[in-house]
Amino acid sequence: MSFQTTDGREQSDSSTWAEAPGPRVAESTQLVRGEYLEIPRLQLTRNQVQRLWALDDVTCDAVVKSLVDARFLKRTSGDAYVRVDDDAS
Repeated sequence: MSFQTTDGREQSDSSTWAEAPGPRVAESTQLVRGEYLEIPRLQLTRNQVQRLWALDDVTCDAVVKSLVDARFLKRTSGDAYVRVDDDAS
């Protein structure tokens, strides 16, 4: 069985959110959240998030999913992630 990642890629159950290292995901989530708080109207695609913070696929997907689920980020029609309270989208 497989599922679709936040950027539309297919991923098998053998690599799920739960398998991402907890401390790495938590640390990375705080880092990404901090940058979005520091830089008004920041808009990054999933791939840009991955490259900017040198995240592996699983960790990046877990970080983005966590911030979207917390309603801190939202995905725009252009596939960028912006803060929910920004008017940028």
